[in-house]
Amino acid sequence: MKRGNLAILQGADEKLKRAVTLDVARRFGGVSRRAIDDAANKGSLKTEGKRQQRRVLVDSLLQYFLWKNNAKQREAMGSNGK
Repeated sequence: MKRGNLAILQGADEKLKRAVTLDVARRFGGVSRRAIDDAANKGSLKTEGKRQQRRVLVDSLLQYFLWKNNAKQREAMGSNGK
């Protein structure tokens, strides 16, 4: 499974890319393309380009999934603590 695998966000020089396609963002997040598209349209993910040329900025992708995962962890801890 590729969810959360930073290697798919790296270029040939092993540095993080600046932007990736929606398909790569989908694979990194382990979600559907529609979920990535909806998050981008809502403004949760920053993108560049239009239509088929649209790419997701890696910084916003990392922030989005880090926040999302932390929220799930906080929710799980809160429900266990009650």
